[in-house]
Amino acid sequence: MRSRLSWIITPISLLGVLPSSSSGIIVVEILDVAVGFPRGMAVDSLANVYVSGSLSDTVVKVAPDGTITPVLTISGDGRHLLEFPDALAVDSSDNLFVAGCDSDNVFKVTPSGTITVIINADGDGLGNFLE
Repeated sequence: MRSRLSWIITPISLLGVLPSSSSGIIVVEILDVAVGFPRGMAVDSLANVYVSGSLSDTVVKVAPDGTITPVLTISGDGRHLLEFPDALAVDSSDNLFVAGCDSDNVFKVTPSGTITVIINADGDGLGNFLE
């Protein structure tokens, strides 16, 4: 029988996964930061773990020492919104890529925190479009 409360113990943090009794929505409490409906996870070369919360429209970074930092929120890059972040990926330069499922865009977040949209509903300017 599956438990209604699951805990994952890692070297960097204690993550609790609880089904919400009122809405059925899963919320992950990462220390003091709530990530609603976690959908994506990626790890960079420095062992930072990135988690996207699709219902909270947030991506957080959990550092190896347990420090938690929001790296992208619904405000996106200030001109383009991030809505329902889904897939995450990290390249060999530790750039984070975040796909906004409902906002039809992909953001690139550099290790220094620079946020840019690399493609949106209008395409990337090279004839590539999100579908």
